[in-house]
Amino acid sequence: MNLATHIVLILGNIIISVFASIVALSSYPEMGLYISYVIGGGAFLLGAQIHIVYAIKARNEDIEARLLALHQDNQVYLDVIEQTKEETSLLKEQIKATDHGSNKAIVNEMRLLQTLLNQVVEKSSKSFSKVLKEPNSE
Repeated sequence: MNLATHIVLILGNIIISVFASIVALSSYPEMGLYISYVIGGGAFLLGAQIHIVYAIKARNEDIEARLLALHQDNQVYLDVIEQTKEETSLLKEQIKATDHGSNKAIVNEMRLLQTLLNQVVEKSSKSFSKVLKEPNSE
């Protein structure tokens, strides 16, 4: 919820509490003025509590969605790392099995692999920083 939403809800709550106070006074004039103030104040406090509960619930749902997105990103990157480990082990075996004179192709593959890993790390840091920089929408 943004600030305007909070202001509108609080103004609505004030209107309802004033209305409750006026209705209590006009319906039961024997109660007195101060009792109608207490009824209006009670209606306001009840509305404030409901407002707070909904604001906290919305914030928790937002946090939950962000954590789920971070978890999904983490799973994707763990899969990429696992795949990269497998490729690295295959390349290691190729290096051991091949002649040392023809290692240029393997060196080129390793450089390509290193470039891909650097891109994954950069993308990971951008994704996490993007999620962390999003404004808290209360």
